Amino acid sequence: MKLTTQITILSQRLLIVLFAFMSFGTAQAQSSYTYMVSYDQMNWEDDDNNESDLKVYSALMHLKPVKIRNHPIMEAAFLERVSHAQIAIGYTDVTYGHPSIPDFDGTLYGGSFTYYSPSAPYAFNVLMLNTDLEPESPYSGKSEGDMFGFDVGYFLSKGHIIGLSYRQSKTDIDMPFLSVSNKITRDAYGLETKYVKKDADNTAINLEGGFFILEYDDDTSSETNTLIDLEADYYLNPKTGLSFGIAFNNGDDKDNEGTILSLGFHAFLSNNISVGLDYESFDADDATGEDEEELGFNVRGWF
Repeated sequence: MKLTTQITILSQRLLIVLFAFMSFGTAQAQSSYTYMVSYDQMNWEDDDNNESDLKVYSALMHLKPVKIRNHPIMEAAFLERVSHAQIAIGYTDVTYGHPSIPDFDGTLYGGSFTYYSPSAPYAFNVLMLNTDLEPESPYSGKSEGDMFGFDVGYFLSKGHIIGLSYRQSKTDIDMPFLSVSNKITRDAYGLETKYVKKDADNTAINLEGGFFILEYDDDTSSETNTLIDLEADYYLNPKTGLSFGIAFNNGDDKDNEGTILSLGFHAFLSNNISVGLDYESFDADDATGEDEEELGFNVRGWF
């Protein structure tokens, strides 16, 4: 893999991980809750020996208490349509597999706001994210990234929503000691849906799917891919859930063409504390791409 491509992919990966973290979230607590605080830790690596460790601290506030009622707890805020705001800050260490590239570290921060109309079946979400990475001393340089996005959704029924999404990320890479300089823009246009169905025995399913057009542009080329994403959660009871996902990425950007598989487990240790474990793998279709793995762990408190 080319040196510039290694740097670009890992810088973009950090934005993608934060975007997923800040997107429309789930809810877990006792009979009701208003606030959530969380700690997330993620480790990502590929076959080219690139690796990143990400730690994120987050706080979320709902505009009114979320009532659990008889919902699957992890879907309560969605089913009750309670608006919320979220802020997050993180720290990352990045190690590149190329011997000429030093380790990087830096900060990440972002915020999002999700609004549910109280008088109409509409939902809106907006988010902004930023990454700022620098090489270890004595090297000088930067890898700065910004992302902006929004979603517009329409409820077909109480537990079923369809929506349109847009994301734009910009990454500015400048490493004079390697004679590397590049500006990358990624645009993503999506059509998405989410459906939650509860059963009388307190089990439930959550099905999500999306079709996305991904556009990539840098100083030398422009490429377009399509992504089909399918995800499912099965709730064994209101406090415990298993998740599975599969996605297919195809198109001009061969570095990112391949199949993504994900698995997850989330459960409550008490009425206020939940833990989660997530695993994701990327199987590259083209020789220019690299297989990837990511393991994540989180602890959340709901009050």
